[in-house]
Amino acid sequence: MKKVLIAALIAGFSLSATAAQTIRFATEASYPPFESMDASNKIVGFDVDLANALCKEIDATCTFTNQAFDSLIPSLKFRRFDAGDGRYGHHA
Repeated sequence: MKKVLIAALIAGFSLSATAAQTIRFATEASYPPFESMDASNKIVGFDVDLANALCKEIDATCTFTNQAFDSLIPSLKFRRFDAGDGRYGHHA
């Protein structure tokens, strides 16, 4: 299942990466070790490493913006970002 997801992500990113070589990610950097801010105010973590590896595979550049969770989906709808990264599970 994990391989299928990664293949789908690479395929999806390669479509958008042909038009623009930068993929803009939005994330709420408050879920270590997945995404958090380091001492120099840079977004780091497993999800960032994974996104950077995917971008490297398709010769694209990733940029990451710290965004409040509530605004992630609206920002994607208005195409402010190309991808959102975060905990999209069930929230009670």
